[in-house]
Amino acid sequence: LYLGIGGIVNSSKAVYDGKVARVVEEIAVGEISDGSMVKDILQQGDILQAVEFDGIRYEITRSFSLPDCLWNVKAGMTNSIKFYIIRDGEKTSVDVAVTQENFSELK
Repeated sequence: LYLGIGGIVNSSKAVYDGKVARVVEEIAVGEISDGSMVKDILQQGDILQAVEFDGIRYEITRSFSLPDCLWNVKAGMTNSIKFYIIRDGEKTSVDVAVTQENFSELK
């Protein structure tokens, strides 16, 4: 699935839950390519919190979280992806239609 966006790590911190330490990053939308399926939906600076499709929500906690979960999107099975974002300090969500053309190239 080709989204056509570049992510920026706004911040990175170690979080300890009493058992395990892990790194948590805040990821924002950087550049958006002209052929992107999210071109008129996401904006530069939007903070990506999670995506949801096929009834499963995937948290975006590292720079590789979004590409990793998108490998689960299957052509013809998913009609849309819901992005949970923070835009201008406000939590919101946006839906992005998934079409067969989005699977024509992987980048």
